[in-house]
Amino acid sequence: MVRLARLAPWVFSVLLLVGLAALTATATAGVKKRSAARCVRYGQKMDAAQSGVDLRLNNRCGFAVTCSIRWELLCAGSGIGSESSQLKLERGQAASVHASARACDGDWEVANVRWSCDPARGP
Repeated sequence: MVRLARLAPWVFSVLLLVGLAALTATATAGVKKRSAARCVRYGQKMDAAQSGVDLRLNNRCGFAVTCSIRWELLCAGSGIGSESSQLKLERGQAASVHASARACDGDWEVANVRWSCDPARGP
């Protein structure tokens, strides 16, 4: 019983430190992910020939981000397909992806645009 009494505080201390380290790592990762979503701006604009839409992401974060953007092309209300693109944006950089509607003969729409960005990993 004496051995257990001497061992218990040490075991408790180690478990407490491991738990705090895990919580800190999780909290830090969550902050970076949230901050990437808050500082990247999205915009879209019809191209000059009216043959598609330019989907633009602007990285206003203090770090590089990796982004994915997805969209669907609808021709006369019917889905023709979905496309996606990956972008790596350095701090302060902006880039556009062209969502072309040349596959449509008449009315078209770029719909269901979804994008997400996370802090870039390594060089």
